[in-house]
Amino acid sequence: MDEANKAVDASIVEVTRLRRILKQGTSKQVTSLEEKTLIKATGLSWFNDHRKYLAKLLDDDLLKDVDAFYKCLISASDHASTRPNYDALLKNILNELPKIREYIISASTVILDTRFTDNLLDFSPLIPDPAMRKILLARWTECIGCIEANLPLSATVMMGGLLEAVLLARINKELDKSAVFKATNAPRNRSTNKVIPLKEWTLRNYIDVIPVQDINCR
Repeated sequence: MDEANKAVDASIVEVTRLRRILKQGTSKQVTSLEEKTLIKATGLSWFNDHRKYLAKLLDDDLLKDVDAFYKCLISASDHASTRPNYDALLKNILNELPKIREYIISASTVILDTRFTDNLLDFSPLIPDPAMRKILLARWTECIGCIEANLPLSATVMMGGLLEAVLLARINKELDKSAVFKATNAPRNRSTNKVIPLKEWTLRNYIDVIPVQDINCR
């Protein structure tokens, strides 16, 4: 399990790095040999180095989507594909890799500490929707599973996602959200100086805008 999680971590690092490098380019199409070589190397690294550790735990069906995106990435490197096309592929891969981490956790039998399971969080003060509360409780359980499996990095990532969902729910609870968008620390588009849409906020943005005392989740 440790090897599988390390493989996911390494893949995320490689794809994030490649995405950052390609965004720095000024040409619409990627034509330089150096960039195309790095693109192909990133794709081959998945199939030659990382995937084998995941295949020990997961069925091929669970890996088919990310496999397809990596294959498209390798194929695109043989042509003068555009930077937006590469960015879309890399973004899709980054969306799939956390799902694979969840599959890995689910595939492993984890005995949870009763310190956590006996005192589950009550999200009802913030979230009236039972379905959403169920999702957040599942996320909380996954966080604990990561901790018990000695995967602190994975636990931190999942806790960040959980906290982000809770803070978004706190904002959505307000009938009048004008105060949120008028907040001094609300994230703004650098070009227009307008507050960016909630769906584009990061965890840092939520933390900057919402006072700690406003979060009442027991």
